[in-house]
This record gives sequence, structure tokens and C-alpha cells, in this order.
Amino acid sequence: MKISLVLILGLTITTSFCKAAEASTYRYRNLNQNAEIINIDPYRKETPELASLNVPDEISNGIKTAPLKYLDKLIIHLTKWTEDDYLKVKSIHDWICLNIDYDMLGYNKGDINIEEPHITLRLRRAVCGGYAALFRYMTYKAGFESTIVSGFTKGQGKYALGEQKILTRHAWNSIKIKNVYYLVDVTWDAGHVPNDEYVRSYSAEYFLANPNHFVRTHYPEAPGWLLLDTFVTLEDFKRIR
Repeated sequence: MKISLVLILGLTITTSFCKAAEASTYRYRNLNQNAEIINIDPYRKETPELASLNVPDEISNGIKTAPLKYLDKLIIHLTKWTEDDYLKVKSIHDWICLNIDYDMLGYNKGDINIEEPHITLRLRRAVCGGYAALFRYMTYKAGFESTIVSGFTKGQGKYALGEQKILTRHAWNSIKIKNVYYLVDVTWDAGHVPNDEYVRSYSAEYFLANPNHFVRTHYPEAPGWLLLDTFVTLEDFKRIR
């Protein structure tokens, strides 16, 4: 579906953002509309960067006991080996995927608040908000502009919304590299949860993901983070397969 930029006068999404949009005039705009977007497929290879695998024991152990003291050392290790900004971000993404487990206990107890990055580093577990907060903080410390994006995925999870139980709340990131915004879901790249049990399983499928593919599974509460030439409503998202 290809639609030029459109004027949105009434959205059906029940968020404060969209209520404000209804009260005024909101024009959807692709944040990357005038950006020069390169082919990032070579950066999405399904193997972790070596820097994320070969962290010195001093740093790896120190992060568990004194994360605030060792975090800068970890970020330097993950990024100093290359001048390529895309590889720096990939290395950070990979380390998080390989070292942070999904907090099934917290999820099942309803304790799904976003944890501070140093707590996530110490515990080595988090729910989606904790993953997103850690990715934002580590990439910020490495010199990048990153945002936590709140929104919805499709699913029948414990916290699915509405009578039809179609949508589940989720959080992921946008990151700006060379003046272009990209989408990243570290939680989904770290593993999956078959039969209510977390299985760590590294992937780069949702690293710098193509927005046309990302919108099949992720819908942001703030529509600007669609990063599409086409505006997609929440009802459209429910129907996309």
C-alpha cells in the first residue's frame, strides 16, 4: 500500500497523542523523508560482532558487581575497534542480546516497570522496557541519539489489551545514525518465549529493521516512529499479516 503524506483529522488510537491530534491538525511526516538512506543489509548479518563476544574478564565481571564503574569501559571495548558507526551500534546491540535474559519471573508477577540500566546490568535480566532503556543509555554513552518507542505488538500474551486480545504493549528503540532514523528491537533479537519459558536465541532480524517489515509486528503510539512514507492506522496494523 503506497500513499503519499496525508492529513490526519481523526485517529482511532486511544492515546493522549492521538487525542491531541484530533483536537488540532496533525500532518503525518516520515522522519526520514529527505534522508539519504544507505543499504544496511550487510550490517544485519546473523552473527554477533567479535567485540561483543570477547569482552575482557575484568570488564565482564565488573559489570555484574559495579556496573556504573565498568560501563564506560565496556562501551569503549565494544566501539573502539571500528570507525563505522553502524558496527559500533551493532556491537552494543549484540552484547545486550548475548548477556541480558528476559525477566520471566517479573513478567509473570506483573513487575514490568522499566528498570534503570545499572539494575538491568547487575541482574542481567529485564522486560522489554529494561532492554530498551539499556540500549538507549549505552548508545547515548557511545555518542548516539536513541529513543525508547512505546507501542503495541500482536499477540495473546498475559497483558494483551481489549476484549479481542489482539494487541500487547511493548517497547523498542529508534536510533539516529548519520542523520537517519532506524528501528531496533533488542528484546526480540535476544530470544523468544515458547511455552512460558525464555530461550536465549541471538538474532539481528530486528536490528535496523526495514520499516515496511517492522510495521507488520510493531505499531508505535506516536505515529512518527512508523518511519514510513505511508500512514498506517492502528486498525490497518491489526489487519496486516
